[in-house]
Amino acid sequence: MLTGPPGSGKSFLVDLWYNAVPTPYKARKHYNQLVLEIYRAVWQETQQRMASVSQSESAAFPFPQPWNKTVRDRWRELISSSSLPMKWARKTSMAFSTSGPSYSPTIAFVVAQRLILKHWLLVFDEVQLLDVSSATLLADVLSWFWRMGGVIVGTSNKVPDDLYRNGVQRERLEPFVEAMKVRCPVTFMRTDRDWRQVRAAAGTDR
Repeated sequence: MLTGPPGSGKSFLVDLWYNAVPTPYKARKHYNQLVLEIYRAVWQETQQRMASVSQSESAAFPFPQPWNKTVRDRWRELISSSSLPMKWARKTSMAFSTSGPSYSPTIAFVVAQRLILKHWLLVFDEVQLLDVSSATLLADVLSWFWRMGGVIVGTSNKVPDDLYRNGVQRERLEPFVEAMKVRCPVTFMRTDRDWRQVRAAAGTDR
């Protein structure tokens, strides 16, 4: 984790290092881009699970024939002839599907798995923990990413302890912040110069 005041050159140094890492399995993402990708992956996984549940329900409770006059007349015949069962059988299990294991991994696990299958190195520019919902989702996904062997290199204007210091429900994110402190040694860039202003004064983008 590379921290320091705005304009101190954190992103510039990280980009130099990132371009020199000899692996194609890497990605550099800004906070906003990463959060949007995670939300999109969550939505896709949710849609797949809903479709799977819908198919299982259709297979478990088929209704091949709608209620009509023919069905009504048949029921009347069964009732008048006392052919209906005296005791209805009840299923002991209300699982949506009877095939395959009942366990399914969490959505955060699946999203982290998708990330690490594409790249084991994630350069996370402008690390932030803003609103509690996005921060919690981001923390869950990155925690699984770490457990799967992923490596995160980040830049931030704040040290980990200050990322969510005054946020609501801070206790939900404290374990992630503590894990970040252990896994991401912090290097602070001590400078009072804002290189963005220097470049602007020189009239160059380099």
